[in-house]
Amino acid sequence: MLILVAVIGIAFAAFCIWVLMRIINRRENSDNELLVVACIAVLLLLVVIAPPIGLYLAYQSATRPKGVAKTMAAPPPPPVRPSGR
Repeated sequence: MLILVAVIGIAFAAFCIWVLMRIINRRENSDNELLVVACIAVLLLLVVIAPPIGLYLAYQSATRPKGVAKTMAAPPPPPVRPSGR
């Protein structure tokens, strides 16, 4: 799912750059309408994608046991016990 979100984000960024270049090069009303549609699409994307991602992250943090790090690090070595001489 994260790869899909990344691909959609990259495609949307490319689309926004393309629209910006059209607006800069031409001063027509259709380009301005396209910019409005792109802005609405961004807002719609945020409204649709953000809640599931937030719920996923909340679920991940709630199911992780306390004290477990997010990264896969090696466990610390056992403590050294003094010899009882």
